[in-house]
Amino acid sequence: MEMQKFTQQVQETIGEAQKLAVSLEHQAIDVLHVFQVLLQESDFAKRVYEVAEVDINLVKPNIEAALEKIPAVMGTNVKYGESMTNELYQLMIRAETEEKELEDEFISTEHLLLAVMEQRENAVTQSIMAQGKKQKKTS
Repeated sequence: MEMQKFTQQVQETIGEAQKLAVSLEHQAIDVLHVFQVLLQESDFAKRVYEVAEVDINLVKPNIEAALEKIPAVMGTNVKYGESMTNELYQLMIRAETEEKELEDEFISTEHLLLAVMEQRENAVTQSIMAQGKKQKKTS
């Protein structure tokens, strides 16, 4: 993936996700790292989830718990955050598909938000979908 395909905000998000992976001593950047950053720093993502009636304060702890389950890797030759997990790679591929379908020029936060919903096994998606199920039960 070429970084030029991403908006400035997405490039910065990926950079911050990499820093998070390094600080947690994770070898690879994952969807969880990206969404941890998005939910902290992206006003757009916060607004989208607010309009969708998703309480990100319920999603964040699930992401944090899932991040804690990723094993920290230690050693003298370990390079932290220099690769991406298959899940993140698939997210980027799906975000690129969303970008093309919407006939946009760059992959943006919007495309990441749409793409993550295709990853049913992801802690981010599961947390969001669980809120939708609770809303249906209370309606």
